[in-house]
Amino acid sequence: KEKQFVRPPAFNVHSPTDLTFATGEVIVYKEKLLNVGGGYDKTTGVFTAPTAGLYMFTAHMCNYKGRSISYGIVVGVNLVASSSHSDNDNYSCSSVNAVVSVNKGGG
Repeated sequence: KEKQFVRPPAFNVHSPTDLTFATGEVIVYKEKLLNVGGGYDKTTGVFTAPTAGLYMFTAHMCNYKGRSISYGIVVGVNLVASSSHSDNDNYSCSSVNAVVSVNKGGG
């Protein structure tokens, strides 16, 4: 019997719709490069897992010279990864990753 390959869910987005963020705000991205499985909602900025499984989430954020930024990855109501950085002299970036077991419909 031939095995079927099931494409795992994946999404890749960039370019926030707004460049000013409030504490606790979900960042919504206007550019959707990939949305296999249809889990990312570009109107709310929320990913909902189409199947249960192990998911890897990565966030990469950049800020302008003289600014600071704090951000995180939230699954359900749990903060699973976070980062903060600032740079007075340069444009700077940082990344954060999280591998999380997610139930179907979770995110």
